[in-house]
Amino acid sequence: MKYLMRLYYNTDGWKNPSGVAQAKEVKGSYPRQFGFGYGEWLLRDEWDFDGWSDTFVQEVNKSRKRLLNHEQPFDLHLFSIEPKSKRRYVGAITEVECLSDQQAQGTLELFQRNGWFQTMCNEIAELGHNLGNFGHERYAPIIFNIRFRLDNVTLYDAGEYSKLGDPIIERCKRYQLYSVVVQRDQALSTKRKPAGAEFITIPKIKSATRTITYQRTYEHARVEGNLLRQLWKVYSPNMVLAEREYIDIVVESQDCLILYEINSDTSPRSVLWHSIGQLLEYACHALASKKAIRLIAAGRQILCSDDEEYLSSLRSDFSLLLSYLRVSLG
Repeated sequence: MKYLMRLYYNTDGWKNPSGVAQAKEVKGSYPRQFGFGYGEWLLRDEWDFDGWSDTFVQEVNKSRKRLLNHEQPFDLHLFSIEPKSKRRYVGAITEVECLSDQQAQGTLELFQRNGWFQTMCNEIAELGHNLGNFGHERYAPIIFNIRFRLDNVTLYDAGEYSKLGDPIIERCKRYQLYSVVVQRDQALSTKRKPAGAEFITIPKIKSATRTITYQRTYEHARVEGNLLRQLWKVYSPNMVLAEREYIDIVVESQDCLILYEINSDTSPRSVLWHSIGQLLEYACHALASKKAIRLIAAGRQILCSDDEEYLSSLRSDFSLLLSYLRVSLG
């Protein structure tokens, strides 16, 4: 299911409370009363567990019981209302999971252990607001209610505003989940209408201009840079694309796509093991191009005989067009 939701107004990229929501949000809203909103940490990308981000949005809290009963991931399309009532499309998060009470409590304990919860409290205090309202049962009995992979976050350019005739201008003013269909996605006739709700059609925003990802290691960044320089010597630079729709590197010709997944593990076998799932996912989406597809896992070490045997088995037993490329850190 796809939902549209309104974010609290924020000028710091929804990484922390920016202090502007209290003056800009509607009367009676949580930020208007207390000066900050839980959702203002939504895109704090350095707080992750194995690439997963845990956070809170009020709209999900209102529908939490239904989402937990449904037991299915959902997509969130994000917009905010800026000064002069301008509606800005902020981005989208796919395959979001609603957290149970047990998961929410476990996440809180991890945040406390890592010092991140204290950081949240400090950021509220720095704005001069009362910490007693943070986590108050009356407003939000839990502090975390969703989690998602950082690789599933797409952010749009700051100038992606709604156009004349866009239904979100008149119909989407409250902090709630609105059932939506994205233009050029699956036809409405094939979708099951949610009980008591109408679908709202929102525009198909162009491919991600920025993505949130967890911080790359030094080794990963170094291997990627060296591999790009190698490829530029072989292919025209306009054929070599880095970080395209979550793929580390793509080489695209008229009849072929070469997909590279970089892993900084020292063991080539571990590189292959970690890369296969990613490469197959990329290849699945790339099938629409109707081009031949090659898959390459890039690692730091040379294959030993056991590694070569493992790779050969993957190719023969599972018919994988998979190769390994050694790229040094030097």
